[in-house]
Amino acid sequence: FGESLPTVFHRNVKKDTKNADLLIVMGTSLMVGPVNQIPEMVRKDCPRILFNNELVGSFRKKNGPSTRKKSYNTNAQRDIFHEGDCDSSVQMLCNLLGWEQELNDLNYKHRLG
Repeated sequence: FGESLPTVFHRNVKKDTKNADLLIVMGTSLMVGPVNQIPEMVRKDCPRILFNNELVGSFRKKNGPSTRKKSYNTNAQRDIFHEGDCDSSVQMLCNLLGWEQELNDLNYKHRLG
């Protein structure tokens, strides 16, 4: 907060979002720009996953207006919302993908204190 993003962000964000196959958003209010605009920058066919304590930003929208309902376009299944803290969500994702040992090794390697 209060710091400018690096030049490389501004140089690459449009290309990166255009080429994204999946967008994962974690632990955010999506209130601070320009990062809060990224979920809207990906292609309309790019799946978006939100790991967060609450629905935020365009993940709350259905047909335009913001709502607090957990409602998604059932035809496209573009958005997935997993409610909870980021640590538990990442652990769950790694378990599903068979990456639990790699995650545990990384956590051990980079443990503080």
